[in-house]
Amino acid sequence: MQVNYYGHRIAGPEQILENAVVSNIAHLFNAASRSLWAAASLPIGAGKPDLIIAEVEPEIIALANIELSATKVMAYLRAIHKARASTIASKMNKPRVQIVKSLDSLLNVGAIKEEGGNFSLASSWRNILPIVTCIEVNIADWRRVLNQAVRNSIFSHYSYVALPESVANRVLEEPGFFRYGIGILSVSKLESVTLLRRSKLRSPKVWSYYYQLASTIARQSNGEKIDLPNYPI
Repeated sequence: MQVNYYGHRIAGPEQILENAVVSNIAHLFNAASRSLWAAASLPIGAGKPDLIIAEVEPEIIALANIELSATKVMAYLRAIHKARASTIASKMNKPRVQIVKSLDSLLNVGAIKEEGGNFSLASSWRNILPIVTCIEVNIADWRRVLNQAVRNSIFSHYSYVALPESVANRVLEEPGFFRYGIGILSVSKLESVTLLRRSKLRSPKVWSYYYQLASTIARQSNGEKIDLPNYPI
């Protein structure tokens, strides 16, 4: 599948593992019939997940020409259900005129609705990315990628680590993977990939990252150059 790379690729064992995972995405996650977008090393918050695979609803393209600051308003409404413009401005510590501008742009594309002076997120936009899966890749340091995978779980539905087969089998029973619900992918020397442990399904917690990702997908899908061009696996 096509992957959007945000940064220069470094040849080596981890790139081989990453390529193997990408080549097996449809098989691993039963994703062949869904509309998917994938990226590597995309900055989200303070992190850069090795791989992000997002299932995308077609309405997302409406965000292509919406300012990124407006996605923070979407995140706020996703968390609190409904609010007036003055309340949003106060809680977000932003000028009311800026919030009103964001609300108007979101109303124009149908991402939010207004009733009696209260604004709320349109139902179809509450899960505009129905499934977000993050995968961290490493050839040996499973503790580091476990920590990274836990961090990724704050804005994703599923979070995995991908490790060489020998390492993956060795850490299969490590308590941390159970405690945080992190899945494990095993990559063989022949570059086949096996799902050893399925990730726990969770709801994103940091909606600002979730809608930041949605905005990035919309802009890239609309042909806007965000970083480096696409490179097919």
